[in-house]
Amino acid sequence: MGIGLLTFKRDGSIQIMNSAAKRLLRINKADRLEDLKVVSESLVDTFTKLKTGGRELLQLKFGDETIQLSVFAIELTLRDEEVKLISMNNIQSELEEKEMEAWQNLVRVLTHEIMNSVTPISSLAGIVEEDLKHRIDRPTDSELKKEELEDMYLSLQTISKRSAGLIKFVKEFRNLTHIPKPKLAEVNVKELLDELAQLHKKRTGRQPNLNFRFRNS
Repeated sequence: MGIGLLTFKRDGSIQIMNSAAKRLLRINKADRLEDLKVVSESLVDTFTKLKTGGRELLQLKFGDETIQLSVFAIELTLRDEEVKLISMNNIQSELEEKEMEAWQNLVRVLTHEIMNSVTPISSLAGIVEEDLKHRIDRPTDSELKKEELEDMYLSLQTISKRSAGLIKFVKEFRNLTHIPKPKLAEVNVKELLDELAQLHKKRTGRQPNLNFRFRNS
């Protein structure tokens, strides 16, 4: 069997140690728990302190090889004598698989967040560029109306906000171990909806013209 099994009494004498346990611990023989200190002192401490149902992960190094052991303990009474049963399982491959999955999820999150900012920046920059090019090619039509100026200003403002948000996201992502507390803030709903309408202007082909009336609930 692939699971290592080991039993020992309260005085530390080992009763049973199967072949799988010997392979996992890289040891041929052990009569007492102290004999396992050559493998790892923390291993012996873990075996001693674990109670029934207790589980712990241990990292063991053998030269250039590192393994992750999942250790589980059960306390029994056999013939009026207390015995502890330890089971050990190498979960290194499972951890590596989970680590790869975590990296893939991280890449998906990064791609999603970055694209959410880069796409509107590119879209709005294209709109402003196209409008300015049209006016450069036709100097007689280059005079901008107030509505057009406001429209262009809103586009540039949105690009600035999205760029700042992207920079902030990258900076905060550097420190994943310290998750900040959420900061609640009031939002101007009309400005938010105006910005959304501007983002979808190229798709709808219509100028944003939003007038809202709000009632107190």
